[in-house]
Amino acid sequence: MVRKTLSQGSSDAPERRVLLCLTGMSPQIVTETLFALAVQSDPPWIPEEIHIITTSEGSKMARKELADPGAGHLWALVRDYGLPEIRFDPDFVHVLRDRTGRSLADIRSGEDNEDAADFIVEVVRTLTEDPSCSLHVSLAGGRKTMGFYAGYALSLFGRPQDCLSHVLVSAPFESLPDFYYPPLEPVRLPSRTGESFDTHDAVVTLASIPFVLLRQLLPKSLLRKKKPFRDAVQAVQKSFPPHRLLLDIKKQAILAGDTTIRLPPSELAVLCWFARRKQRGEPPLFSPKKGIQKVNYAQDYLKELKTIRGILGDIDRTEQALKKGMDQGFFDQKLSRLNAALVEALGSQADPYLIRGLGKRGKSYEIRLRKETIRFGDLPEPSKKEAAYQEKMEPEARESRKNRSLNPPER
Repeated sequence: MVRKTLSQGSSDAPERRVLLCLTGMSPQIVTETLFALAVQSDPPWIPEEIHIITTSEGSKMARKELADPGAGHLWALVRDYGLPEIRFDPDFVHVLRDRTGRSLADIRSGEDNEDAADFIVEVVRTLTEDPSCSLHVSLAGGRKTMGFYAGYALSLFGRPQDCLSHVLVSAPFESLPDFYYPPLEPVRLPSRTGESFDTHDAVVTLASIPFVLLRQLLPKSLLRKKKPFRDAVQAVQKSFPPHRLLLDIKKQAILAGDTTIRLPPSELAVLCWFARRKQRGEPPLFSPKKGIQKVNYAQDYLKELKTIRGILGDIDRTEQALKKGMDQGFFDQKLSRLNAALVEALGSQADPYLIRGLGKRGKSYEIRLRKETIRFGDLPEPSKKEAAYQEKMEPEARESRKNRSLNPPER
């Protein structure tokens, strides 16, 4: 969901408004974001504090270009547009540090990335610990991984009053080293090529970024204490329902996670075929090569289909189609129909249950679930609410099955 900014002076606005920016060697991000929030936004959102997360080299640049009492562009912006006093204290410049406490001049290695993640998450956790604080995080500066971790941290620890954004500046001003914001009185700024451009033509845009609130899924210990980024991610993952698959042959239905899905016999037979292979620890199946018919594939598939259809089930057409074996067309069609049915029922949660191709060319297939999460048995009886819903949806399901029957069920 999109977090909405709260206007200055609103009775619902938290008392403490904090802007957190990520910077590298371009501190312009701070003034550009402040300009967009405090000058261009309607209503304006004016922070009481500005915090930045940066490298040791970036901190030197930020202090020189932003905070210098005489030449700092931050204070020039405040004076230019008559903004109220904003705190930008030395301890609001958070220099990235590794696990030993050493400051990072840049993020170059895998260890640097892990340390940067832990550091950024801790800054966001600390700022969101204050219930009276409204936090606005800008992702525009620094390394791309810094922006990713900051956005992820806000998802983990953010509250309804918090916001996430990215500031955009029109060309060529985005690459002009002397452009920090459009001043009240326009000036011409030189480029590295010797041309000059009028700041009157600069366009600064703030793009609001939606993010998912996961704070309620974290244990209280992670909200109160410093923990590695990895621990927070694992804690959220544990809160989601486990990926599990229960296949009920009698009811011709499956339970994928917490969702019951009815499948036509031909699609269910494919899923049973791959599920049993995974349970037995057998390798992925390769799609038959063009012009080749796999007899063992046909036998395994027909065995599952007969079990589902029962002794009196009519599968003559399918047996005839597979008399010489299963070819590439039949194999690919069945996988495609099964996957389509699962996606229709589960949407974005379908991936663990799909029969996916492996490798760069995707020519070998298996179900991604671990074998211990796959089981054959009876589905639990639905609750009254679920039964009523299924009864309501049954006419639509019958119509869907009817439409399928209009097409040849087998090749």
